[in-house]
Amino acid sequence: MARALWSGAIAFGLVNIPVKLYGATESKDLSFTTLHSSCMTALRRPYVCPKDNVPVESKDMVKGYEYAKGQYVILTDKDFDAVPLEASKALEVQGFVESEDISPILRERNYYLGPEESRAGRPVEEGAARLDQPAERQPRPHDPDVPG
Repeated sequence: MARALWSGAIAFGLVNIPVKLYGATESKDLSFTTLHSSCMTALRRPYVCPKDNVPVESKDMVKGYEYAKGQYVILTDKDFDAVPLEASKALEVQGFVESEDISPILRERNYYLGPEESRAGRPVEEGAARLDQPAERQPRPHDPDVPG
């Protein structure tokens, strides 16, 4: 079976069922490159600057997003702190919808839930099979623990 991207619980009101989240498709995610702050060269591990051939300490590292070959936008801790995050280990199910009612625009990335290795996940499998409907959950800002 595929490697789980996230584990937590699916919540139906006061009932929480442990689940794992798997990617149904492959996509390109946003990733950052650790750079040497003095020359903006991507570091290799252990953190050594290939341009200067010197070890780089964490105080001399910055995060950069490569938008073109060798071209980076530098992001600081202030930039990351400005992004509002709501972390949660539970997906709150608000209802079920027909598959045809979901706009293709909202299907940029698809996931499926699988039960944790326990009998507690059986209601999720059985309910999804019986309804043959996807669950709708409350949208929230990007959570670093939850892909997508």
